[in-house]
Amino acid sequence: MLDRKDEQGETVADWLRRYGQDPGQFASARIAPGSLAAIVELHIEQGPNLEEAKIPIGVVQGIVGLRRWKCVATGTANHAGTTPMTRRHDALATAARELLAVRDSVRAEDGRQVGTVGYIKAEPGAPNVIAGQVEFPYELRDLDTAKIERMYAATQKRFADIDREEGTAIVCTEVNHIEPALGDPCIQATIREAARTAGLATMDQEAGGNAYCLISTKIASTSSAGKQRDRSPCRQCRQPAPGTRTDGPQTGVPSIGPVLGKTKVAICPPTCGMLVHP
Repeated sequence: MLDRKDEQGETVADWLRRYGQDPGQFASARIAPGSLAAIVELHIEQGPNLEEAKIPIGVVQGIVGLRRWKCVATGTANHAGTTPMTRRHDALATAARELLAVRDSVRAEDGRQVGTVGYIKAEPGAPNVIAGQVEFPYELRDLDTAKIERMYAATQKRFADIDREEGTAIVCTEVNHIEPALGDPCIQATIREAARTAGLATMDQEAGGNAYCLISTKIASTSSAGKQRDRSPCRQCRQPAPGTRTDGPQTGVPSIGPVLGKTKVAICPPTCGMLVHP
């Protein structure tokens, strides 16, 4: 793990040292399942919804699931000036139509789901050559797993139709599959109450980005997003340890610490605003 490299050749160990951490302690840096009751992430909204609604506080209902594929469309590279239009097997034309098929399949569903094609890479990439191969990724995001499955099925059906019409072939390989994580209703209610006490309006919304705290849902429920647990920090808690902070990072957002009352709260790094211990 420590030897894995990014695009610039930097290893995980390099990045840990850069931030003052000791790679030698990596294996011991563990949080045991059951040791945390919940995790609260404080975050700015990266979309336009709260600003447009003029509402200061969003109460996240969950972190959306994400599925991503890398697709390669294969046709026949040929001379652009001598190959008749009726004889072409243009991989770039296929990819362009399939990009729009992703958009149309997502728009056909009701809700806040999204689908994206982030880039298209055509080969050989010369202005006078019909593209023989094109690579593009596409991803689908939503809080509802069944909806993601429907959108995937719809895009694949459209891809097959387009391939048949263009005389090309496409292969899509899944490269990322992240399940949605639903928020804990008890902590959501706590956030609403904290905002109400401070005289601030709230709005329920989904977290469209796959926040780093999503990983933490494997060991605890979360307030901004997390899996339901039989045990809620609002029902089972104890007095904070001496010196433990209960106000979270200073964000201009009302603290939920006082509303959580006896729940033990500790600060974690900026990607996750607050740890709530049982």
